[in-house]
Amino acid sequence: MDLEAVKAARLTSGKPRNVHATINYYRDPGDGTEHAPSIAGKRSTFNQPSIDLETVITDITGSEDLYTLDSHGFQLYRHTSTLKDFSDDRLIKDLYYPEVEDLVRKTTKATRVFIFDHTIRRPNPTASNSDEERRPVKRAHIDQSEWAAMNQVTRHLGPDAPRLLQSRFQIINIWRPIQTIYKDPLAVCDSHSVPDEDILPVKLVYPDWVGEPCTILPNRKHRWYYKNNQTPEEVMFIKCYDWKMDGRARRVPHAAFTDPEMVDREPRQSIETTLNTNHRKMTSPSSLSNKVAKEDADLRVVSLQQLLDGDTAAKEDLLKASTDLGFFYLDCRDVASGRIMDEVQTMYSLATSFYDLPQEEKSRWLVDRDHDEHLVMGVLLLARISEALGLSEDLAFQQYHRKDAVCPTALGLLKYTLVEVEPDKVGQIAHSDAGSLSIVFTEVAGLQVLKPKEETWYYIAPKPGHAVVNVGDALRFISGGVLESSLHRIIPHKDEMGRHKYSIVYLLRPEMDAEFVDADGKVWKGLEWTNKKHAVFRAPAEEQAKGTYLTGRDGYVGYWDPEKDVEGQTITVT
Repeated sequence: MDLEAVKAARLTSGKPRNVHATINYYRDPGDGTEHAPSIAGKRSTFNQPSIDLETVITDITGSEDLYTLDSHGFQLYRHTSTLKDFSDDRLIKDLYYPEVEDLVRKTTKATRVFIFDHTIRRPNPTASNSDEERRPVKRAHIDQSEWAAMNQVTRHLGPDAPRLLQSRFQIINIWRPIQTIYKDPLAVCDSHSVPDEDILPVKLVYPDWVGEPCTILPNRKHRWYYKNNQTPEEVMFIKCYDWKMDGRARRVPHAAFTDPEMVDREPRQSIETTLNTNHRKMTSPSSLSNKVAKEDADLRVVSLQQLLDGDTAAKEDLLKASTDLGFFYLDCRDVASGRIMDEVQTMYSLATSFYDLPQEEKSRWLVDRDHDEHLVMGVLLLARISEALGLSEDLAFQQYHRKDAVCPTALGLLKYTLVEVEPDKVGQIAHSDAGSLSIVFTEVAGLQVLKPKEETWYYIAPKPGHAVVNVGDALRFISGGVLESSLHRIIPHKDEMGRHKYSIVYLLRPEMDAEFVDADGKVWKGLEWTNKKHAVFRAPAEEQAKGTYLTGRDGYVGYWDPEKDVEGQTITVT
């Protein structure tokens, strides 16, 4: 067997093939000179002092499972794309982006994925000069500094950014070969082998913004890895930044390197997709139902009369309440007409009279009460939130709730079963509401809300003359996640066990044909989403636990367990 045949057999054997090669680093002049900024599109500005350091680059073939995003900062996943040549930007965004989002969501358990951009590296025969080519980068670097990572979120996610920056997010580079890689393969460095002192942020100036990647100083303690003969079905996740600081890998230097045995092979072709992932704090589902609820959710109080008057401070309070927790008290006492609370008392009387009727007689009733008052109230709230956000008229939330449009909005009179009568049918399981806004009047305690930042249940005490208003899933989706739709449930309070709980609930829902996109990127129409949510709500627990439709938490069904959910304090209502 000749030398070339031996080499070919060794390269395709499937056994690890470590490579002795050099990694190119930034060479610090040592005179205090700062690294000059680079200019996007001008290759000459990237030519900074450098030094090659010889090292062994370890092939992870056969031991891929040992290297994870959290342990080393990189991870290899197998995934087949429907796209093959990646020559059409429109198809990349229409077909490949959703594939990447789905893959990342499944593998990282992210609650939200947003792709910033993509870069293709391949020979460009039409390029008039080197500035027009995107070649493999043979300099150790990290795509984003911490400053740049936060700036990317702010730049791309706009008004949602302040909230997203308060919890864990990651910037990840999804690196895929377009053809099997032989020449100029990608090397990734174990995050834990790179101290912060070896990382130097460098400004990268674009025509309309400034980025900040990091160049790397040489260190023989750096541990480098690669995947030999990496195929298009072997996708490398490279962590650029992780908000979490608990000892896990947070950032990974990487670089193309010259494999001495592959210099004559065809040029490398690859696509890298940079994205942001968000991870809401999640407590294990089993522990949520075991927590004793605290007594006071301490909701904001928003004045309905001040909203009617267009008061700026009231609109700001409304917006803060809708973005922080999505629950607030609406003070209806000072409304000039006084009609709202009169209507509420009339409906309480109607509810008690109706539910006292025999079942046969109740079955013959069809209540079709005009609820224009509540529609006006709901649309007013939507309009004031839109104004506080500075939305234009065509983007305002009330455009999804036009008065003459057909919608599944409903007004309900609810009665909850007493514990001693049917303990297995008491209360209401944990859920988020399907619609845009829910407006609830009640005089009996039992409503609880889960504060997501604390993962703690809180009672919402009924307040005379006030409604409890909460944001639903549809409005959260319509707002692009800016508004919050929190989990809530009904659990009998110890001091209310022998008292019937009646509630008047107005459920404002989008028009039947209104379209919006859920957290997983699926497009829904108003009626489709309402029907789906209700179908899951009525389904057996096994079905409810599949997916995130009911609670937003995969696998969590929040049934009340009277043996575990022991509530013990007295509610004081003022």
